[in-house]
Amino acid sequence: MPYGTTVLTDELARRKRPIEVALTAGDVRFSLWLPTDRPKWPNYQRLSKRGEVYEPVMLACLTRLLQKAATPRFMDLGAYLGYYACYVSAWFGGSREVYAVESNPLYADAVRESARLNGFSNLRIFQVALSDRIEPVNIHELAVRHKGDPRGATTTLTLDQLCERERLRPTIIKMDVHGAEGKIVLGMRRVLAGVECILVEMHSLSWLRDYSPGITRTAMLDALEESGLTLYYMAGHADPVELGPDFQQLLREEAFYYRKLDQENRHLLLFDGHDKFVLGLRHHDIECVLGPSISPANA
Repeated sequence: MPYGTTVLTDELARRKRPIEVALTAGDVRFSLWLPTDRPKWPNYQRLSKRGEVYEPVMLACLTRLLQKAATPRFMDLGAYLGYYACYVSAWFGGSREVYAVESNPLYADAVRESARLNGFSNLRIFQVALSDRIEPVNIHELAVRHKGDPRGATTTLTLDQLCERERLRPTIIKMDVHGAEGKIVLGMRRVLAGVECILVEMHSLSWLRDYSPGITRTAMLDALEESGLTLYYMAGHADPVELGPDFQQLLREEAFYYRKLDQENRHLLLFDGHDKFVLGLRHHDIECVLGPSISPANA
């Protein structure tokens, strides 16, 4: 069955009529298909009504990276309902392959339906739980639990194994996996060798302990740096949409606040344990991509 075809589980097919939400980010337009097993989808419905952009700092940073890349191959790890995957597919005009990886079968099916709805035949969806090894886990909402009823468990793969099996060679990766980022990064060392850019949402330390047990932020950052990536802390990611920078401004102007990470300042910039946006670049001069940082330290 070709990717982009509607593939619904029996459970999803029995649900009420889903919600279709039209979204806009700059000049890019696409729709998301939202299953109705939730009482509401406040983020996407509000964004649609107000014409606002989800996570404008990360999305604008990704857009600038796509503009600079010669032959970008984008992979969305933790695709959820497909916002980033559909945005990039629309940005490409559907002409390039985009890869969406999601562990929850309900959400993966929703991304498949969104791909069909938008006509994104080159959006490939993989419903798989990722880790640093093959092991049994339980899928619960947005998270992959390493403890639970073994009768409902699924078996993980590493990203290296998935990309080898499917012959995928992503060059730009966005990762938002709700605490599983530690395990996933340690299971993607071969993939990292070919990655030009990675955008990682590092979740709270408590989530990292729960969903990447035994793996620290230091170990994860070390693995990214050992692959040859230069890491930057990107400010403003967690700001409310109405208080954060304007998406169009981020695309047009020098409006990013960032700091290069090193062994000495990691604990200062990442000390509080809250969600953080870390950008990894291989060859790009960050100022050529994002402009000079507006940080007073770089003024």
